[in-house]
Amino acid sequence: MSNESFSASMHLEPQKRPAGKSSIIQLNLFRKALRSLQFGSLSLTWPDGEKTCHEGKQDGVHAEMTILQWHVIDRLITHGDVGLGEDYMAGKWSTPNLLALMRLVN
Repeated sequence: MSNESFSASMHLEPQKRPAGKSSIIQLNLFRKALRSLQFGSLSLTWPDGEKTCHEGKQDGVHAEMTILQWHVIDRLITHGDVGLGEDYMAGKWSTPNLLALMRLVN
C-alpha cells in the first residue's frame, strides 16, 4: 500500500452505525467487553467520530484506539486477534501505541 493510499484511508468520513442484525449483536458484545475491563483504560474513537473512555476496575496501561470502519468490530468478534491484526495492517483502525493496546487487551 502506498503512503498516499494509507494516509487517505486514515481520513475517512464518519460512518453511520451498523444496521444489520448481526452487526448490532457484535457491537453489543464489543461494548459488553469494554464494560468488563479489569485493568487500565481505553480511549476509543468510533467510526462515527464519537469518543468514549472505558476504565477498568484497577489501574493499568492506558491505550488509545481509533476505529475507522464498523466492520472492524465484526471481524474482532468473529475472527479474534487475527481479524484485528489483519484490519490493522489494512489501515481500518489505528493506535498511537500498539504495544500499550496489546497489553491492555491481553
